[in-house]
Amino acid sequence: MGTKIHRKLKQKLKEELKVYSNFLNRISTVIHYIFLPLNLIFPFFTTAKFVYNFCTREDYKNTLITGELVKIDQDRALKGYARILPLTTVEKENYCSVWKWKMNTFERGKFAYRVAITILAMAIPVLFIFIDVAVYEILWAGYVVIDTIHLDLPDHFEMKVAGNGSITRLMNGVLDVFQPVQKALMDKNDQWRECFKEPSPPDYNTMALIAAMFAFCIFLARMQIWMNRGTVVIANAFYGHRVRPRALHLYYKILEHRQNVLASIMQLKNRDLGGDRLVAHDRVVRRSMQSRGLLRVDCAKCGKADMRVADTSNVRACVECRNFYCIECFCFQRKCVGCEAELQVIDGIELYYEKADADPS
Repeated sequence: MGTKIHRKLKQKLKEELKVYSNFLNRISTVIHYIFLPLNLIFPFFTTAKFVYNFCTREDYKNTLITGELVKIDQDRALKGYARILPLTTVEKENYCSVWKWKMNTFERGKFAYRVAITILAMAIPVLFIFIDVAVYEILWAGYVVIDTIHLDLPDHFEMKVAGNGSITRLMNGVLDVFQPVQKALMDKNDQWRECFKEPSPPDYNTMALIAAMFAFCIFLARMQIWMNRGTVVIANAFYGHRVRPRALHLYYKILEHRQNVLASIMQLKNRDLGGDRLVAHDRVVRRSMQSRGLLRVDCAKCGKADMRVADTSNVRACVECRNFYCIECFCFQRKCVGCEAELQVIDGIELYYEKADADPS
């Protein structure tokens, strides 16, 4: 009867183990045939996505000041246009050189994310370190307290039989039984101390190594942000036909941002410094020119032709000598080429000006 029960239990246990074994085998198969190939193929997918976006979108990861953009800026300077380099303080927060260590706003967000992931990964090891140190301190405090406890024994005299013979040992054994403080009692008094051994201190060298590895991981996270710029450099080397369109896109993006900022500043200054009078004067100049039949004019700076006088958004006029400028020349021109009047000064306050001979950086 007992043998049959034993066989049934053994068979039942084998069936349970077989279920768990099949489950583990399935997990192993999924990892071997799905996760491992995906880990190998995933970099190719990310690379293909990067190449596609790089070749089809000019704004994709286009926040770096490349050599092509510097050449474009130099070419515009040779043609008489103002340069955009060096960048302003606000622009340096969004755009930076390829090889500079400083991060821009987009890279700071990615760096903060990687640092947060690193800190979360270090949370469990740090927790175990604190537990190890706390347990050691508690055990050490208990050991110190126990080690300072000593039981006082009463003063007494003990009788001993001198000699080395068997009779001497027998008599000393009999006397020890009737002693006030027996040796066995003293041994029992010391036995409980053996339960409180001196605790082993934590391995502080290992903790220092973990802290050094954590600091190194933070450095690697920062290095990864800097090395990610290499993807753009490598793509520029392989897809050279995309270098200039991307540089032009970034150049005009910076230029457009400056024009928008200038327009906003001029609106605020016009509102505070009698801008209604200047706007009215500009309107009178435009209407007088139109009444004389001058519906289209040329830019006095760059010679841009066929500009509509009525187009107040893209055509600006000097209220002193009635020279007309395109919006780009007006934004970066300090004085009128005809009468030397201040174009960017309203009631003695200079709104915006950037020297044309500024060195790029």
